[in-house]
Amino acid sequence: MPPIVLIKDLVKTYPSGTRALDGISLDIQRGEFVVLIGLSGSGKSTLLRCINRLVDPTSGTILFDGIDVTKADRAAIRRVRRRIGMIFQQFNLVRRTSVFSNVLSGRLGYRSTWRTIASRPSSSDVAAAFENLGRVGIADRAFSRADALSGGQQQRVGIARALMQKPELMLADEPACHWRAATARAWSP
Repeated sequence: MPPIVLIKDLVKTYPSGTRALDGISLDIQRGEFVVLIGLSGSGKSTLLRCINRLVDPTSGTILFDGIDVTKADRAAIRRVRRRIGMIFQQFNLVRRTSVFSNVLSGRLGYRSTWRTIASRPSSSDVAAAFENLGRVGIADRAFSRADALSGGQQQRVGIARALMQKPELMLADEPACHWRAATARAWSP
């Protein structure tokens, strides 16, 4: 079976001249759990962001389920991103809206334009939002503003949002760095 992610000779050099990735090659199989370990500034976040094209690589190839992400146009990238969940280190929440709204935003790539404009989530999306908030242990905070939560709680909102996508691939940039050790051990996907 072909890998879900195939990375070949990936290079990323930033305009400052910093070479964050230098010829990275990696295969990730479906269902495989891969952890990147390295010092701060070693390129871990850059690699994750190249996989879903939040950062454009300088050279090399990234295939996601056979699709060449490095050559994909905007529409193809949008379709690929729907299939890849991303848990950001810095949360990327809309801080002045509710936890519930932030979690529902994980379904935006799947919702019709009218449902998005009218802010009318489907009943299945509402049920999934509460289920995912329950999975990360903060269903009781669904209608709190995101900026009223602790850092660890905000990180959990980001995880629940990513789970809403029902992704085939989950990328996590230090997903539990804001949790207390006891909380991080207690939660499992």
